[in-house]
Amino acid sequence: MIIVAMPDNSIRLFDAATLQEIKRLSGHTNAVYAAKISPDGMRAVSCSRDTTIRVWNLANGQVEWQGKTGGRGLADIDISPDGKNIAFSSWYFVKGRGVVGLVSLWDMANGKEIWRTDFREKPIVDIRFSPNGRHLAAGTWGWRVAVWNLDKKEEPPLELHFDDVPAYSAIDDIAFSPDGKMIAAATKNGTPRVWELETGKLLFEMRGHQQPVFAIGFSIDNKHICTGSADATVMRWDAASQAASLSKNSMDTKTKSIRFHFIRTVIVSSRHHRIIRCACGIPTLDWNLRTCRAAVRRFTRSR
Repeated sequence: MIIVAMPDNSIRLFDAATLQEIKRLSGHTNAVYAAKISPDGMRAVSCSRDTTIRVWNLANGQVEWQGKTGGRGLADIDISPDGKNIAFSSWYFVKGRGVVGLVSLWDMANGKEIWRTDFREKPIVDIRFSPNGRHLAAGTWGWRVAVWNLDKKEEPPLELHFDDVPAYSAIDDIAFSPDGKMIAAATKNGTPRVWELETGKLLFEMRGHQQPVFAIGFSIDNKHICTGSADATVMRWDAASQAASLSKNSMDTKTKSIRFHFIRTVIVSSRHHRIIRCACGIPTLDWNLRTCRAAVRRFTRSR
């Protein structure tokens, strides 16, 4: 299934092979920022501009529970690999202090918030569990990625940053490599970076895009990295040779999300509301989201 968070307050599920809509979830009272399907395929989780997290039963389409997040604006969610926890990121405003980044963990089964922390002074717009579930990474508009060891949540996070770059370097997307050894960040300065998770060492940069990079993802086999940019291109890189560009695909609009499914790349072109599925960088299916009236920010592939 493919799940799409919609600006019309709904969540839509599509058949991955045909892209035909198979279910629509309604209940949020404002635009939905992100939606994910649980590892067992039984539930969906969403977060919205209405400042709630909701867990949905996909069998009957009903909400199992919902919780107020405390966030104020753009937000993201992720589900732990074992399906037990939900991670949430956003921001809130404190008078006299300004914007504060927010990260929290929730129990999938009962909806209880089990951990919350602040992080610096910018919105946190992307959140990811590591493949083994032991680390949690957050990408911020403060030019950095924060990585928490979930076994030692009380300790300060590892910070990976773009502080040495003069250009505006807000981060819009992050991705762990499937083996959990690397973490990558897409940035508005147009040059994504990849770090070693264990040491925080900068491994390489990916130079080639001419405008902000909004999306990044590793292939399932760990060999390739795909990036999507406001310059209307999608680039595929060799992770082993450290950023040698393998292919460059021109699109007719900005690419806002990239996810790999086995050897296929799934891309969302948000401005024109289309899902474009590629095989090794070559578009194979182009489908127009005719009912959209605003940009779709989050796209997720499941099973």
